[in-house]
Amino acid sequence: MTTLPPIKNAELVTRIFGYFPSFHDAEIIKVLCDRGEPNLGSPTINFTLHVWETTSDVTPSGHYKQDKHHLIEFSFFGVDSVDLHHFNHQNVLFELIILPIIKPKDHALISVEFSSSFGLEGIFRAINGEILSVSPCDENSDLIE
Repeated sequence: MTTLPPIKNAELVTRIFGYFPSFHDAEIIKVLCDRGEPNLGSPTINFTLHVWETTSDVTPSGHYKQDKHHLIEFSFFGVDSVDLHHFNHQNVLFELIILPIIKPKDHALISVEFSSSFGLEGIFRAINGEILSVSPCDENSDLIE
């Protein structure tokens, strides 16, 4: 049984997959860094992942069948210590790691790491985070209405 990350609405993902995945081979298709209102000190990072489940079934072309394609939009508030690099035309995760900071020394309560297979990688800290939406899509990341 996979432990849910310390963010709001994580159950939206478990309803689709039956567990909270590591997001291995998921692709980061969008990242938005917003400084927020300068007087409020509320920088945010939003990102969208194209996620699917790889099955043990093999397609006629010899590849493992992919199922349950979804776009998952994450949002993190009170962001600092941002260290992101290598964003390009394809940003494949080895794993998305969202962990509580065990002994916070300041405002940050969670850390978020993009462990990369190719493309965007890095880490940042935040006060809190949530999943904004989980939407079905096809293998090309096009939303299914």
